[in-house]
Amino acid sequence: ILGTYLPTYWLIPEWGSRTALMAAAGLLLVPALVGLAVFGRRRGGVAGALVLIVALPTAAVAHTAPQRSVPSLPGGGTATVLAEDESPYQYVSIREDSSDGVTYRLLTLNEGVYTYHSFQVLGRVLTNSRYYDDYALLPMLLDVPVGEELRGAVVGLAGGVTAHQWKHFWGDVYRLHVDGAEIDPLVVAWGKRWFHLPDPAEPWLDVRVMDGRQMLAATPPAASSDGDGRGGYHMIVVDAFTNELYIPFHLGTREFFELCKSRMAPGGILAMNVYAYRPDSPNLLALENTLATVFGAVVRVRQAWAGNFVLMARNGDAPPDVTRLAPLRIARRFGERRDVSEWDDLVALAERVPGKSAVVRAAPGELVLTDDHAPLEALMDEMIDRKEAEIRGD
Repeated sequence: ILGTYLPTYWLIPEWGSRTALMAAAGLLLVPALVGLAVFGRRRGGVAGALVLIVALPTAAVAHTAPQRSVPSLPGGGTATVLAEDESPYQYVSIREDSSDGVTYRLLTLNEGVYTYHSFQVLGRVLTNSRYYDDYALLPMLLDVPVGEELRGAVVGLAGGVTAHQWKHFWGDVYRLHVDGAEIDPLVVAWGKRWFHLPDPAEPWLDVRVMDGRQMLAATPPAASSDGDGRGGYHMIVVDAFTNELYIPFHLGTREFFELCKSRMAPGGILAMNVYAYRPDSPNLLALENTLATVFGAVVRVRQAWAGNFVLMARNGDAPPDVTRLAPLRIARRFGERRDVSEWDDLVALAERVPGKSAVVRAAPGELVLTDDHAPLEALMDEMIDRKEAEIRGD
């Protein structure tokens, strides 16, 4: 019984996997030493003493913190681990990669080498066309008048990249308020230390250490008359993953998207990052069909970096209008904004979105993910298997 509960509820949460394994190895020595002492008489006692003399100093100087070698980067770049630790949920590391004179800071989880859950180009706000930058475009697709309150929610806040970009580009255009859910307290702590989460806290950003679906469920519906005066979110970003690539099943079902819709203002937009190599990847097809079933249609945007698509759905009669991202329409609405660093880069990014977008409507008879049946992990594995077969030439 102790062997079952001690690692689960004390050793691993308090001391980490490495220390738990060393403790288990040490316990295996106990019956061996007792056997030597009892049955080996004098010679056995001497042998047991020698084992202790070797084992105890080794255990005393052992490095019990996580240790992960840095990956080899293409093009001769270098990688440096700045911090690493285990949380109750996962192994977390902060890494800086330098290549071609540019330094990137990444928050990686578990086996993450070329995947990341927060990404920063040091010295810049944008992330060199990673999917985070598409989230920064969302206010351009809304009907919120300049000067009004702009309300956003991020499910999977991590280091706060999306909230930071919203604040930089839109904090002086709107009265911005963001609610962010991040389930891992270590990620939040390191988001404050290594990334963009403000410390001390600032009133425009409410960081909640909890599951994102629980956060939305605890938020009054947009049509509520309970006096909170919020009126629903204009933007909801779903960017939560487990084990690097997998979207938690409860964040991809019809019931979850119905919850999101009930918390959105009229005309509000939900944006979701999906890891998929092709438009016909089974996990992507299931998610976009489920979204389209709830919202009527979804816009699928292929990302510049292979392996990602962003899905966007609108709380209204029509899907998001990506023609609003034309530079002339942006300038007519928001001006030139020469005083905002990287604004021209954001507009250039916006101009490219319509050309890599497609509107997808619900397909009758195709899979709709539900709380009762959401095989997202199996669909993701199928997508990975297909990609591996393609690489091998099978």
